[in-house]
Amino acid sequence: MHWFAATLPGLEGLACAELGDLGLPGSPEPGGVAFRALPADLVAVAGRLRCCAHLWRRAGVGRLRTVTDAAQLVDGLPWHDVPAPVEAVRLAWSGRGAAPDRMRWMQAELLRQLGARSAVDARVGAATGARGELVVLARADGDRVELSIDAGGGLLARRGWRQEPGAAPLREDVAAALLRLVGWHGNGALWDPMTGSGTLAIEAACGAKATAQGPPVCAGDIDPDCVARAQRNAERAGVAHAIRWVTGDVAHQPIPTALPAFVVCNPPWGDRLGGVAAARRTFQRLGAVLARDCPGWRAGFALPHRSAADTLPLAEDALFVRVVAGGRPLWLVAGTVEAHRTGARRPHRRGAAAAGARDRD
Repeated sequence: MHWFAATLPGLEGLACAELGDLGLPGSPEPGGVAFRALPADLVAVAGRLRCCAHLWRRAGVGRLRTVTDAAQLVDGLPWHDVPAPVEAVRLAWSGRGAAPDRMRWMQAELLRQLGARSAVDARVGAATGARGELVVLARADGDRVELSIDAGGGLLARRGWRQEPGAAPLREDVAAALLRLVGWHGNGALWDPMTGSGTLAIEAACGAKATAQGPPVCAGDIDPDCVARAQRNAERAGVAHAIRWVTGDVAHQPIPTALPAFVVCNPPWGDRLGGVAAARRTFQRLGAVLARDCPGWRAGFALPHRSAADTLPLAEDALFVRVVAGGRPLWLVAGTVEAHRTGARRPHRRGAAAAGARDRD
């Protein structure tokens, strides 16, 4: 069967690598990865897809010019594979061709086929269904429409544990992508010194098992309220025991002593957190601590723009991935920490691990 793992723009290459590691090789496309798999194979790995936003089963393609065309497209969908019961159906549109009359035709035919009890929501881009709701995605290019059925049970990035998100949270799939970009797969100690709501630390702990020697993940923050909130989120995720929690400034937090070691961070930035000047001071302070205490470590950051990396002591071969989340770009950056590195770096490279990233600011 044909499937499509949808991602945020920029994460296609990392999601493709993740699928390949799970034995499902695919091809990156704008907005995701196309691949083929048996349903049983997909069930076995669906819970391990961390970089993907949605999982769609590509179910039909055709022209949509008349009501008859709509009926043929809907009748051709694999309804025998749709889990029951379906209480409602949501029709989501993307691309060009989302004319109101076409949406009404598809609404009527979906309701006829399913006998759903509530009306279809046909808002453009409304691809996240509620409980008991089947989402059908129509990707339109003029009058050509490709239909897909939600096979992942809604937004995969919404893990369910982050009920206290904090001021500027990092999406769970973006956190997973940063961990993959930096090369961390539970293969060393990991430190998140500005944990906020705990997304990076929790995402890391969910993907690794604690060893007999102690937890592989350490998370800290200068704000005790942030640490308490992150702990509660981790408890809901079932991994609070696998994370060592500390409160204090980044310069005074205890760091892992075993190697290999990784540091990942979503430093505070943006108007809600002090503005550009405050963010730059934070990056400079963080960079000084890393250069002093963490030379040779692998490091990964979520940054507001790529030039922010110039304040951090990363080697010149750092990898950059531009991601668009919530309509705003951010940069995932990964590289090796170098002691006492200062000044501007040479042009950045993207590298194989960052395939699919857009090289523009």
